[in-house]
Amino acid sequence: MAADPSIAPGTVWVHVHAILQKLDVCDRTEALILLMSVDAKGLDYLWRWP
Repeated sequence: MAADPSIAPGTVWVHVHAILQKLDVCDRTEALILLMSVDAKGLDYLWRWP
């Protein structure tokens, strides 16, 4: 996303922040750890809207 010159860095930050909130994690590192801790079937759980 950030490599696309038509997308402002602030826009990228807003979207990343929203994803982190949805996953209930504080940063991208925690999100990666969470992703690595679930199997492929568990990915659906991560993306369900509460």
